[in-house]
Amino acid sequence: MSIPAVPGQYGYSHRARVLKAGALPNTWMVSIPAVAPGSLSGPMPSLAPDITVGDLVLVNQVGTTRGDLVIVGKIPGAFPPYADLPGLSAALATKANQTDLTTLTTRVGTDEAMITANGTAITTLQGRATTDEAAITANGAAIASNGSAITANGTAITALQTRATADEVNITLLLALSVVCTSTTRPATPAAMTIIYETDTGYVYLWSGSAWLWIAATVLPKARFHASAGSNQTLGATNNAVQFGVTDQSHADVVASGTGNTILTVGRAGWWAIDVGNRISDTAAGNRFTQIMSSDFATTMYKSQSALSQPGTSSTDFSLSWSGQLAIGAAISVNAVASATASIDHSSGNAPRTSIALTWIRP
Repeated sequence: MSIPAVPGQYGYSHRARVLKAGALPNTWMVSIPAVAPGSLSGPMPSLAPDITVGDLVLVNQVGTTRGDLVIVGKIPGAFPPYADLPGLSAALATKANQTDLTTLTTRVGTDEAMITANGTAITTLQGRATTDEAAITANGAAIASNGSAITANGTAITALQTRATADEVNITLLLALSVVCTSTTRPATPAAMTIIYETDTGYVYLWSGSAWLWIAATVLPKARFHASAGSNQTLGATNNAVQFGVTDQSHADVVASGTGNTILTVGRAGWWAIDVGNRISDTAAGNRFTQIMSSDFATTMYKSQSALSQPGTSSTDFSLSWSGQLAIGAAISVNAVASATASIDHSSGNAPRTSIALTWIRP
């Protein structure tokens, strides 16, 4: 039934029945007996939000073709007589005016463009999906391989944890066997393999079960001296104790005595290293000697070095090194001998060349 209707025209308002939903949200396929009996029209948008399949609805013209129709409202089950239609039309006019319909038409056009763009995007996504499927397959194989590696690593970690536990036990034992003390407060009844560190000497010892064995030292006792600048020390053909009047480094285990520190006495038994330097100024050719000896120049000759000075030679440099066992109280001197006139160079630039260093190495 049309209100009022002209057969085959799309103007005015028409009565229709909703047969199914359209492809877009809130669009519907309808049957309009007055316009196209026995066929579907649409999809057409609806201004009423509560439309369902089977409803009787009122469609209205927004253009000149069937596609320009829009659902403007639902018709109650008992459709009013023709005489009441003007009132119905007036009520509908207040609900949906021409401006709303124009806006809706514009939105439909925009939605169609979006559908076209979405179709292109979907095609692109399908291509990407194919690529992603291949990547997922490859990643699956990689994950399986990594799983094997993780299993192997887990086994290795378990082994390391077992070793770490054993190491912790060993460290606990070592800590129990490590003692910090002084040389006068060593443990009275130490367990075998006990290690001590003496804070006053800097020495580390190990208890063998019957004796303390020296292991190391954090600071080695060392003393160093050199000749005083000034007048040269004249040498003769017999023993001449070299003077080391300047103390560069002192230590309680090395005591200097004699005129110009000619005697150096060690206060600790053990293995000592002795290094000597000596510059002899020559005024005539002849033999020159520098020797590390006991201070009496008779008991022990530790090291000797000789040189033959030629006429015109200005000086002769000696360098001697010796290491070995010394007992507590061993007194060391350096003997310099010249068969012809000579002296030890004490000039300000050369006096440091005549020097001696004593270093305790170990017991």
